[in-house]
Parts: sequence; C-alpha cells; structure tokens
Amino acid sequence: MAALALFALAPAANAAFSLVSVEADLSGPGGLNLWDTTSTSTAHVEDRLGNTGDASQTGTVDTSIRGTIPSATQWAATSYLHLESESIAVPPPVSESMTAGHAEQSWQFQVTGVGSKAFTVNYGSLGAMQTDLTGEKGFGYACVTLILRKEGAPDWSQSFYWDIWAADGQASQDNPSGQLVISRHYDDGDQGSLIFYVQTYASAYTIPAPGAILLVGIGTALLGWVRIRGWVGRSSGRQYS
Repeated sequence: MAALALFALAPAANAAFSLVSVEADLSGPGGLNLWDTTSTSTAHVEDRLGNTGDASQTGTVDTSIRGTIPSATQWAATSYLHLESESIAVPPPVSESMTAGHAEQSWQFQVTGVGSKAFTVNYGSLGAMQTDLTGEKGFGYACVTLILRKEGAPDWSQSFYWDIWAADGQASQDNPSGQLVISRHYDDGDQGSLIFYVQTYASAYTIPAPGAILLVGIGTALLGWVRIRGWVGRSSGRQYS
C-alpha cells in the first residue's frame, strides 16, 4: 500500500488544523469474471461564512477530484482496486469549516468453479488535530466499508470506523490500520457484485469564550449533509459486520 499522499496539504507547523486521511486496497480470489466496473469520487467543503466547494467524478477505474475553500480542502481518488480520501480543515475566526469526501468502486462478477471466495480490503489511515487557543475545536473521522452481494441472498458487509478530536490548545494524532475480510460460498456460474468505499470527514472551528453558547447547533447542518448521504459514523475505533 502506498504511503498516505497528501499530508503536505496540512497547514504549517504550529498552526491549528484538522486532518483525516485514509486509503484502501482490495484483493479478491481467482475464478471470477469481472465486468461493469464503476468508480466515483466526491468532495464537499463549506464554512459558516457561506463559502462552499463541491466536486464529483464518475468513471470506469480512475477518478480524482478536489474541492477547496480558503479554510478547507478535500481530495478523493480511485485507481484500479485502490481508493484514497483526505480531509483538511482550519478554524476560521469565530466560525467553522468542514470537509467530507467519498471514494468508491463497484464490480459485477460471475464465478467459475465451486467453493468459498474471500475478498480482502487492507486499509491505512492518519488523523492529526492541532488546536492552539482556548475555543478552537477539531473533529474528524474515517470509514472503510466492503459489501459483498450474491443473487438471491442477503448482502454481507464489514466496516471500520474511527474518530479523533482535540480542543482548547491540545493536539491529537492516530493512525489506525487493519483488514476487512468477507468470505462466502459460490457455485459455478453464480453471479454477484461487490462495493468498497472509503470516507473521511474533518471540521475545525473557533468559539470565543463569551459566546460559548454558540456551540449549540454548530456542525449540525454540516454533519447532516454527511448523514443524508448515509455517511453515518459508529462507535470509535470499531470494526463491525
């Protein structure tokens, strides 16, 4: 797996920022005929000052997009069996910025032979939060998901989710990595499909001490944009199926 590529986009040392980056590689079994591959990368960035930046690209294999505003950058990309997403936000004065990204690939397949077929996603991620002042807050998360489908049977899926935060002059960093594996039995000629995707989210905001009540509702609309698209987080650092 390649090194996480875009940490260089983060603000200079000693500046407040929120960064979340993730990449994932898929490997599958032999005895599959693949077709109808679709890849999608999307980015959404916004702040509470009214600045927004959206980008989306769909292709067969390779996609790469970036959304940018003065206080946030989102990058997402796909290549053959490989996905990446990186979110970076810095806190505007007395406001909030956020960025969310999604990279996804899907395939249809037909099985040759009889037996169990195992699909594996290896993932690596990085989260880094730096706050310099009281009132500065940062939050982010990453998610990796694999879904395996078989005609006439329920979907099987596995996901990994983790989050990170820092506040009031503190810093935080984490770099979880791991593996998702789904194995199920197929007969010769069975058809199915698989989807795997990665998501990242980062937000940064500044709240002056006299106006702490502004915390109520800050980020709700921004996270709502993520949730509307099904990007709903679960408990920190958990792999689930």
